[in-house]
Amino acid sequence: MDKEEQVEKEQERKPPDPRLPVRLVAHKDGSALVEWIDEGMYRRVYVPLAKVDQGTVASKDLAKGIPYGLPWEDWIEVTATPENIANELRRMSIWCWADINNAAIEAVNKAFDKGAFLRLANQEAHK
Repeated sequence: MDKEEQVEKEQERKPPDPRLPVRLVAHKDGSALVEWIDEGMYRRVYVPLAKVDQGTVASKDLAKGIPYGLPWEDWIEVTATPENIANELRRMSIWCWADINNAAIEAVNKAFDKGAFLRLANQEAHK
């Protein structure tokens, strides 16, 4: 058996690359922007439009895709604990269900530094 036949036999034994369901977001000039959920996380990449078949793309093609979007998770720093949030609610005189109003939303917002987040996102978007 020559080398070419060996390669063909090995390929026959390998299970086919799994195809994952994707949502076609947009396409232009032979390129497709697709979205799928990977372990509960939404992902988007550009792949060749020809790789999209009946709403699926091979996992190896998704892995080779050009990522779309910004890595928000790299910039979000959560510093709050449940205890911090509970204490802030009490400081704002929210002790029971009847006390809940817009102040509760403000307390939660303090756990997230939106200004720093927006600055980082803006810097990255304008690189």
